[in-house]
Amino acid sequence: MPSFPLMIDLRNKQVIIIGGGPIAERKIQPLLTSGAFLTVVSPEVTPVIEALALDKKITWRNKKADPEDVEKAFFVIAAADRETNEKISSAAPENCLINNTADGEKGNTAFPSHVRRGRLTIAVSTGGASPKAARKIKQELEKTYGEPYEQYMDFLYEVRLLLKASNLPESDKHWWLEEVTSPEYLSPEKQSDVLHRLEKLLS
Repeated sequence: MPSFPLMIDLRNKQVIIIGGGPIAERKIQPLLTSGAFLTVVSPEVTPVIEALALDKKITWRNKKADPEDVEKAFFVIAAADRETNEKISSAAPENCLINNTADGEKGNTAFPSHVRRGRLTIAVSTGGASPKAARKIKQELEKTYGEPYEQYMDFLYEVRLLLKASNLPESDKHWWLEEVTSPEYLSPEKQSDVLHRLEKLLS
């Protein structure tokens, strides 16, 4: 299906996962830090999902799924058998996000491979052409954008906040914002020096 890349804030949203097997487990993992209310509906779940429910990180409804389970859903992940997935996807509210793991064409949302470094998220999708290629590209991105990028993103955010609060001319702000995107500022020492200079300049 044609798709458009979009980052979505799931905080306090109802995300319903239909099914409790390994596929559901894989879908749940990246959502645990999203701030969403995660509910699994399935008579059986994996040990990992059961442990998450016991730790109150998710809610587990120990039952077979029916249309009422998704009445108030913002996002539905249909990860059960094909028949159940289709029934639940059809019953989801209008404009609801749907990820149908058995048939992507029956949904409107896909889970791309992604690399996360703190504030930085890079997503990769091949539109279903080759999940293996997506994983390979993800591995290459992980090497290119390593762990130092997590601190670097926090540094860029702090610089932006300082400049927004300043009375510097717009041309100076733009210069700084462009300057700190240079690779040399991946260095913690350079980051510290810039922040010190900006704080002194703005004090």
